[in-house]
This record gives sequence, C-alpha cells and structure tokens, in this order.
Amino acid sequence: MCWSGEASTALAVAGFGVTAYAAWKKEPAALWVTMGFFSSMELIQALSYPVIGQCGAPENKALSIASYIHIALQPFFFNLLALYFIPDDMRRRIQKTVYALCAVAAGITIWQVMPSETYGACAQHRGMCGSQFCTLPGNWHLAWKFPLNGWGNEFAGNTNWLLRLFPNAMVAYSLAVFIMPLVYGSWKFGIYQYLTGPALASQLTDNIDEAPAIWCLMSIGIVLLVMKTALRNVMHVERWPLWPKASRQRPGSGAHPAVRPD
Repeated sequence: MCWSGEASTALAVAGFGVTAYAAWKKEPAALWVTMGFFSSMELIQALSYPVIGQCGAPENKALSIASYIHIALQPFFFNLLALYFIPDDMRRRIQKTVYALCAVAAGITIWQVMPSETYGACAQHRGMCGSQFCTLPGNWHLAWKFPLNGWGNEFAGNTNWLLRLFPNAMVAYSLAVFIMPLVYGSWKFGIYQYLTGPALASQLTDNIDEAPAIWCLMSIGIVLLVMKTALRNVMHVERWPLWPKASRQRPGSGAHPAVRPD
C-alpha cells in the first residue's frame, strides 16, 4: 500500500483548514460545506488505517458503517455544489425537489445494506460486496466490504443495456449524483465530477472494492479545484433547454454571485 493513515490525516487537516478559511472569508456556503463534508470522509479513512483488515474489531466495523453512511449522504452534497452552478432563480425553484430526491436515494442506499429474504446476499462480482462491514487493504489505498443485499445482482450481465450501466446495483445513488445534475442543467459539473471521480478512480486500481474509496480520497481535490481555480467560473451554466426562458441568462447579461467582486 502506498497511501497511509498519516497521508489521510494530512489531507483531512488540509481539507478542514480550507473549509474554515473559506467560511471565514464568507465564500458561498455550497463550496465550503461540501469541502467540509468530504474532508470528514478523509478523517474516517485516517482513523480506519490503524484497524485496517481487522474485520472482527468493533472499531473497524464502526468506521466501515460510518463510511457507508457517508456514501449514502453524498448525493445531498454533490447536488448542493451542482446547484450552485446554475442561475439563482432556477436553483430556488428546484432545490426542494432535488433534495427530496436525494433523500429518496439515501434511503434506498441504506436499504441496500438491510438483510432481505427476497433478494438474499450480494454477488461477489459487485463492488464493495461482503458478508460484513469491514475496511480492508487495497492495492495502494483502503477498500470497503459492505453486507449489501442481493437486489440488482443480475444487472451486470443483464440483456437490458440500461441495467448493465449499473453493475454494482447502486442505481439510486448513481442517478442522484450523475444523472440528476445533467437533467436540471448543471451539466459541466456533472461531467467533471464523473471524469475526475469514478472514471479516474477505476484507472488507478483494478480492485472494485478500492475504487470507491479512492474516489472519496480524490473528492477533496475535486472540490478544491472548483473552489480555487478558474474552473469555478467555467462550471457556471447560463442556458439549458429545460429551463423556462426567464431563467436563461444571456452571456454577459450579469455576473453570477460567485464571480461578482466583493
């Protein structure tokens, strides 16, 4: 393993430092709240290293459960940031619906670790499938095993191409994190977070249980790039076919709050 608990601790401290500084500078809450949330995952990972691979240890189980709960809540924070990049009036119109759908996705994700007599246990070809909550060593970072139920076991080899898009059966999570921002117009951020998140993580390891943890590791950097570089301005969307005409900003008609000078 190349990564370590010390490295995760340093990254978590840096993430919380950026969060505190951005809050003190009165940056938009969507930016620093999201940074703080993903910094908390890195803290969980840092605390997991001393008990990594000790599946019988209560500390390992508790931290693995905390990791899964964090994953279940991620749609709220990805969408908090994605909504920031669309016009204010459109955001106000749809944010309650968006967060309601995030709550549904979180509920389904939690349900997926509930025992099910109907669906049985998860199949081993699914990422993060295990018999218990456990954090294990990966190729160079940590990996997760969760006692997922068997709903969606057949998706990977299904004749329906649409179901094959969800080989790990995390359908509600994927729809909320990747598809929903595209639907309501935050397509730039949606594409960015997919390419720099799961797409990149899958190239950094061949361990399907490790890739999600690597993605969470990189999320601090993903958010930091959006906060502190020119990407922050690039991510704003001014036009989208599904918006009412009144919500479509003409280029140059006015600066978004994120780019207006103080």
